[in-house]
Amino acid sequence: MLDTTLIILLGLAALGFVSHNTTVAGLDPGFDYYPRHPR
Repeated sequence: MLDTTLIILLGLAALGFVSHNTTVAGLDPGFDYYPRHPR
């Protein structure tokens, strides 16, 4: 249970870190933290 949860959290953290770097390279840095539309 705990091992699975830790693996999932680590996986999500890694994916978020990679997607954040990719987003910063291509779009505005704030887009990763605020994915909602400006409206």
